[in-house]
Amino acid sequence: MDLPIVTRVLTLPWEKPPFRAWVYFVGKPIFLDQKWYRRQPIRVRDSDFGIVRLGGFGKYVFRVADAAKLINSLVETLEKCTIDQVTALLRDMIVSRLTDLIGTVEILLPDMPAKFDELSAGARAKVSKEFSKYGLELTDFGVNSLDCRDRVASGVDRSKAIW
Repeated sequence: MDLPIVTRVLTLPWEKPPFRAWVYFVGKPIFLDQKWYRRQPIRVRDSDFGIVRLGGFGKYVFRVADAAKLINSLVETLEKCTIDQVTALLRDMIVSRLTDLIGTVEILLPDMPAKFDELSAGARAKVSKEFSKYGLELTDFGVNSLDCRDRVASGVDRSKAIW
């Protein structure tokens, strides 16, 4: 609310307003169909194939759960906060936690597609904690694909054919 006469009288001694207030409006829609992907392949040790380079992608859904926490932890640290900046931060966070998870689980490469639900659930648990630090809630998470790079892909395809 702007009261020009009152503002002018109160600011006469200082020539400028003695204080400023910022008002933030935070929408709380559900952000559907957000994509994460691994730009650079990660190296994973497989008992049959040795060191394997994996790429991957998937989708996630999030929403703002705590607007005050979002503003205090994220928005105030950036000069201009856009959804693109936030989703880039979240995407990097997801890839980091998923990389950590894949590095710790012992799933054979040919069996990995059958374990996407388990990987998704594990990654969702790890990533949800990180999202909550920023006042966000991860409502859905999925691994759509983890694919081999280079020469290993043909070896994996042959091993699937044998089974």
